[in-house]
Amino acid sequence: MKRLILMLALSIGASIALADSNPATYNTKTGRLDIPNVIVDGGPINYSVAFEKADAPATSVHINAFRLLPESVALAEDPSAPEWLFVHTAATAELVSTTTLIVPFQQDVFAFTDRPYRQHEYLNATQFVALWADAGSDSFQAVPPNAVMTWAEDGVVKEAEVELLDAKLVGDGKSIQYTMNTLTSRYPQPIGSQLTTMSMFFDGMSPSLSCSDGNSGSNTGLCHMNEIKDYGYLWQLGLSEPLLADESCVPTSFTNSMVYLQTEYEAEFEGRMLVEEGYSGWTLAAETLRSEPFMDTQPKGGTQALGEIMGILGYLNLKGATPFTELYAMALPVLVENVTDLPDWVHASPPTLEKIYTKLVEGAVVVLGITYGKVQPGILPKTGHAFAAVGVDWVDRNHDGVVDRSEHATIAVVDPLDPSENYGSSPPIATGPTKKTLVRVWEDESGDLVYSYPQYHGDAADPFDANNFLTAKGQIGSFVSINVKRD
Repeated sequence: MKRLILMLALSIGASIALADSNPATYNTKTGRLDIPNVIVDGGPINYSVAFEKADAPATSVHINAFRLLPESVALAEDPSAPEWLFVHTAATAELVSTTTLIVPFQQDVFAFTDRPYRQHEYLNATQFVALWADAGSDSFQAVPPNAVMTWAEDGVVKEAEVELLDAKLVGDGKSIQYTMNTLTSRYPQPIGSQLTTMSMFFDGMSPSLSCSDGNSGSNTGLCHMNEIKDYGYLWQLGLSEPLLADESCVPTSFTNSMVYLQTEYEAEFEGRMLVEEGYSGWTLAAETLRSEPFMDTQPKGGTQALGEIMGILGYLNLKGATPFTELYAMALPVLVENVTDLPDWVHASPPTLEKIYTKLVEGAVVVLGITYGKVQPGILPKTGHAFAAVGVDWVDRNHDGVVDRSEHATIAVVDPLDPSENYGSSPPIATGPTKKTLVRVWEDESGDLVYSYPQYHGDAADPFDANNFLTAKGQIGSFVSINVKRD
């Protein structure tokens, strides 16, 4: 009843708004009428509503009749879902055409939530454009965001409302190219000119971008984030032997994880070094891990399950860390069914987001194994990848204990294909700081944990190419965690 009353009030308010020249937009193709500001009963709340063209009475050709689109009325029925807003600023930008805007990426995009959450996050260029790569129901690809674009001209701040249909990295990853539609502006746009003091203020979406530690349990969600700066940023493609480097994701991810473990638990290891200090020490660790006595990583075939299991055991023993550490693993049964004498800490069962979260909360480092494409029953996947998990962020909005795709859960990782914010080119080397990549995860119709994220597709021994990203999709196949034993 309350909703019906509100709709009636909005209908009346919209009619008044039209009569009072309140700005409205009518799409002649779709017959949709959008009214951005309707104040009901003199109250302080503005509503944005939409109507669709209805058949006018046959007795008159002068009447434009509209009916309210109920789905356009946004009521605050789910206060548990924060909405994120974004700001992209630059000293200059180039308006190439009416539909193309190129904005240098001079500082991270600032993201923040509406009240009462008051959260904030900084997104690098890759993370921000990835919001358009996802096909979720609430993604920027599915529902392109609106933005207010402002710029300064002759001492006057001018603005335009635009719809951002797409965004991609250009200019060696130093700029974002937006594809847009201009919705409204009272100023002519300076096509072919540079805009100065340019800002873009994006409207909201509701994925989980960041979280505060402390949430637990499947009825509320899972939320934990380690310090990204404490992980290594070793780049697998900068290792020796390019063909082997292409396959060195597992040893590289264990190395980047052990950098964190060593930083956090220096006293517990009583002076023992899991990984020698500095980038050269990290390189030595990864190349030791991938060698034949340990993981036995191959140029064709990568690191197999047995190699990963026995390799990390052997390496921890080499470093004298076995008495101080404990391991735990989960893997799809098809990945380990041929492993004889499987250690009791390896569990042949599908990995779950809750278990990954639990291990991170317990203080462990976690190395995730993913498959490219969905694993078919009884068929061993031929290709995959691995990365170091840093955090989990999931809000269970409908409280059903299922990681729904629409809930935009993420696992933050250090991807060995793109672990650093900066790179050197001669020789190819990551120079830091450590980069956080967000991997979208959800449970599919079979209940399996699947993923999607923008993955780097450059080759070993080549300089880093910030334009070379493609969407990777598949299944979370396994994880191995290492923790420090506690008395």
